[in-house]
Amino acid sequence: TDGCGSMSAVREVSQKMGILHTYVPPHMQSLNEAEKVVDRVFAAARTHMLHKQSPNILFADCVEYVVYVDQYMATTPSRGYLTPLELLSGEQPSMHHLVPWCTPCTVTAPKKKRDKMRQNGDVVSTGEQGHFIGYQSSNSKVYKVLLSGNRVVHSINVTFDFENSSPKVPMQCAPNSEEAKIDIDLQWSKQSEEAP
Repeated sequence: TDGCGSMSAVREVSQKMGILHTYVPPHMQSLNEAEKVVDRVFAAARTHMLHKQSPNILFADCVEYVVYVDQYMATTPSRGYLTPLELLSGEQPSMHHLVPWCTPCTVTAPKKKRDKMRQNGDVVSTGEQGHFIGYQSSNSKVYKVLLSGNRVVHSINVTFDFENSSPKVPMQCAPNSEEAKIDIDLQWSKQSEEAP
């Protein structure tokens, strides 16, 4: 720890467990392994956000996505290049459900919703368009999708449009959160209209 006092409980527990506790020198956060991990996760999230030109209000979702995907990635030679999940369970995990961040998709609507869509004149669609923004939880394969109106749904009935997953229009958010929600909808609807 860095000796600021906030981690005194960690120091005490470490000493009781016989774990060597050392202080990191002041202003040397780079020596703290936990700081390195957090820095790498945030850097990966920023990279995904920039690549897909996602609005900043989705950063927390992107961080969760990076952490989720990281548990399926191989580790170091000293650990035999096993994934964290493989180290925990002893079984090699399947990666078939992993999807790139912010991929356009269509979530199959429930029958009630499809009936309502047909009543409103949409007789062709069977679902709603959105963008993939992660998974329901850290141990779930259920997709989390952002739909229009900033609605988030969790579903396994998702069809992904991998061909049109590269960003076409940079998304920009207004400073006010309500305006930002409207702006996201407008930007993403422009993207779907421009898709061939």
